[in-house]
Amino acid sequence: MQNDARIRGQDTDEECFDQANYITCTSASGYNPSVCDCKRRWRCYIKFNITKVPDHPDTGVDPNDVFRINNGLIGPTIIARSNAVLVVDVFNNIVGAPDDDDVSMHWHGMHQVGVPWMDGVGYVTQWPIPPGGRFRYIFRAKPSGTHWYHSHMRSQRDKGMYGALIIRENKRDIYHPNKLGRFRDEPDKKTLAIREHMKQETAADPVPCFPDNSEMPDLDEILEWFQINGYKLDSKIDEENVKPFFNVQPGENYRFRLIGTMSQTILRFSIDHHKLYVISTDGYLTRPFETDVLIMHVGERYDFILKADDSVEPGTVYPIRIESVAVRCDDFSKPERLGFAYLRYTKGSSAETVIVNEHKSRCYTGGCTALNCPFKSYPKGASDVTLECHDVYDVLRLLYPTPNTDIPSATDISFEGFFNVGIKGQGVATVNGIKFKQASEPLVQSHYNNQTLDECKYQDTLECESNPTPSCPHTVHIPKQHKMKTIRFVFSSISSGGSLSSIRTHPMHMHGHSFFVAKIAYPSYDHNGTIVSQTEDLTIPNCGPGTWKDDVQPEGIRVDSETIRKDVIIIPAGGYVVVDFLADNPGWWFLHCHIDVHLSNGMGIVVGELPECQNPPLPDLMEQTN
Repeated sequence: MQNDARIRGQDTDEECFDQANYITCTSASGYNPSVCDCKRRWRCYIKFNITKVPDHPDTGVDPNDVFRINNGLIGPTIIARSNAVLVVDVFNNIVGAPDDDDVSMHWHGMHQVGVPWMDGVGYVTQWPIPPGGRFRYIFRAKPSGTHWYHSHMRSQRDKGMYGALIIRENKRDIYHPNKLGRFRDEPDKKTLAIREHMKQETAADPVPCFPDNSEMPDLDEILEWFQINGYKLDSKIDEENVKPFFNVQPGENYRFRLIGTMSQTILRFSIDHHKLYVISTDGYLTRPFETDVLIMHVGERYDFILKADDSVEPGTVYPIRIESVAVRCDDFSKPERLGFAYLRYTKGSSAETVIVNEHKSRCYTGGCTALNCPFKSYPKGASDVTLECHDVYDVLRLLYPTPNTDIPSATDISFEGFFNVGIKGQGVATVNGIKFKQASEPLVQSHYNNQTLDECKYQDTLECESNPTPSCPHTVHIPKQHKMKTIRFVFSSISSGGSLSSIRTHPMHMHGHSFFVAKIAYPSYDHNGTIVSQTEDLTIPNCGPGTWKDDVQPEGIRVDSETIRKDVIIIPAGGYVVVDFLADNPGWWFLHCHIDVHLSNGMGIVVGELPECQNPPLPDLMEQTN
């Protein structure tokens, strides 16, 4: 893996902030945010101005539009060529801010090889940027594909501090005639950042349920509406107001990019009377997989090809459906909430009469195919259509095989870690029964300086009986003897006491890597799809790491050259996921649930990967005030 230490430290002098040749970003247009397109630049300077909307108070109940980046509803879409160097200057211009309005910016999907202090996690890889402060992020745009950026401080991401990060692939790879065929790639017009608006639950609101009878992410808030690129979606089809819409021309193929910027909601995405040909997830190109419904959790990205029907008349509009996987407890066939955008057929710039074509059966024949279900089979009655589930491990295969030298060994495991996530009393969120507490200074700095912190290590034995829920900077160390060897992590969502009343589905994200998905295992269900028992493959203690039951590894763990790679994976409630990767990227990488309320309440752990091999951070970057 290419080491990018040579880019560190360039242009970090204070006067360079005033001398930078920033590119000019476009204004927001239609239903798309501002675009900062680096085009063919190998080094691209971008300026972010962080402000707070004065008449939108931060009430703590997901108000969405509290923070602004460059005054947009969401942050600008950054587009860059693969392997370019991005230089993003973040200015925290929040006026009259309290001390807790410091910020950091995480570049979700970027591996930050050789420059772990550019990962943008406050108190892990940097001091956060205080009000009036500024920080220069310098990193290489790799891997290519659909990614995003967002604040990694408290719940700022849920309140407007996020945007799309698109790294263009090499044209020879993406337009190979025997691979994906020809299509139009317009990331400035066909990138959909989907999120929801939550509110405090009241007695008048319908009670939501998860279809497999597992627990909802947050018992205090419920979903109020969906939005795309910051624009609110109506919950019903309105033929007089088909907005927001995304244009296509008959007979053309288009690449759409979906980004799961939600706070906590797992959703279903579909377009009436159209198949989705999935070609990428979390930045990695896949063989096309045809599906009717795409399921997406927080932090995930999926790209698909839409084939616009050449027989459809211009002016015809098809609903784009965003539906929660959660349903109403009083009617399982109805989602907790849904929202509508529209696919509009057009020809050139001329105006056409709009005709909304709602395809009642939704799918061409029989039931619908659904990709990325959080269950083994879709629970009966939990959708108005029959859904046949496929998970990413079974059906998604890499378009371009991984070179043999970069493939983890499925049998020669150098380090195996078990990470069970859960919610304890009063909303305390944990990994292995331990609540993560931020360190008093950035881990990337303190460990390089051999300073002792109050961290607790995965490898240490904790006194859990005397302290039922330890709280500390929780870390797992992968020392240098594991360099370039296979690391296996097992993510699970299992109740140590066996109770089914507290298990949940979680989207697990790892910084610094794209792991190989080696196995997805589910609980046992009854004939209706309700969980009746958790997986029996693992033994999970009340506190500390689990093990394989009877120390016997289950069958079916597989990694090969076409195994799908991701950086966010859904852990089924009552089940587990096995992921493999090579220890080849020294740094301190956050591993956490991407549901913000879970992360804020402690569901995270920091991976100290090859700390002895880490490049030293520049002293200027590690100053507490920037």
